[in-house]
Amino acid sequence: MNRNYLFDNAKFLMVFLVVFGHIIEPLITQSMALESIYLSIYSFHIPVFVIISGILSKTIPSNDSIKKLIKNILTPLIVFTVLYESLNYFIEGEISDYTRSFQPYWILWFLFSLFIWRLILPVFMSFRFPVFIAVFLALLAGYFSSINYFLGLSRTLYFFPFFIIGHKIFPNILTNLTLLKLPKIFWLSMLFANFLIFILINDIQPQWLYGSWSYSQLGYDYWYTALIRLLLLSFSLTTSIAVLFLIPKTKLWISNRGKNSLYIYVWHGFIIKIILTFGALNFLNEISVFSSLLIALFSSMLLTIFLSSDKISRYTYHYILLPFSILLTNNKDHQD
Repeated sequence: MNRNYLFDNAKFLMVFLVVFGHIIEPLITQSMALESIYLSIYSFHIPVFVIISGILSKTIPSNDSIKKLIKNILTPLIVFTVLYESLNYFIEGEISDYTRSFQPYWILWFLFSLFIWRLILPVFMSFRFPVFIAVFLALLAGYFSSINYFLGLSRTLYFFPFFIIGHKIFPNILTNLTLLKLPKIFWLSMLFANFLIFILINDIQPQWLYGSWSYSQLGYDYWYTALIRLLLLSFSLTTSIAVLFLIPKTKLWISNRGKNSLYIYVWHGFIIKIILTFGALNFLNEISVFSSLLIALFSSMLLTIFLSSDKISRYTYHYILLPFSILLTNNKDHQD
């Protein structure tokens, strides 16, 4: 089966934006431009990841697929939770609030949510209207502050519609002849419109896009607030479609690196946490916004390229993940 380079290219570019977003996050309160860029990125980079995950997920469970689920998702989740908590204990002298409040450690929420989505996918696909149910649950979750960060459930429910839509609808969207014939300028204009909207309403709280806060925590405890979330979900979906139609489908230099997106994702937070702890990026507050933006872009690309190398993925898999995977599944197969 031929590899789909669209997905590899998209995963590399989206994880680059994840790295970039985390680097500029401490700066967004000091610059309207950086805040608008940050909000624009957060409106689509995780949805694109979730959509691709949905496309690549299988509905029919099997012993082999369950083993792969444990090896490829649950194992990294457990191992990197231990690594992040160890770093947190070294820096803070105590375990983090994440573990104390029973939630995935920071960026690891995505792995936990992905594990849940893939487990429940066969169940949801047996319903007549799985997309409607997923959207309904995402909107309903916002009314309950008790859900919040606990076990990452709020984010799991918020992004679940993208997973179901990716699995059920996107294969048809990406092969639709009418959409394929649209010029690139059409999709570029949609992406530009996204950025323009966040320039105009850049005072929106990022937590709207994280999907982790309830409506009352966001200060919108009204019966109709779900309509705001529905609007944001729709906005993210349309932007994600534009992004996927803009990304090349051919093999590029980033394609081979895109297949290592998991290792970029789990390791970059480790490095950024160390950098922020020692204040290595504090100087960005002292220079112009344009210079900060260029340095952040350059640093993010360097870090993404470094962590996407086959050597990093090979060492991480064989010396960190595989031993623990064997303990969990008794599976001694080599990396896929």
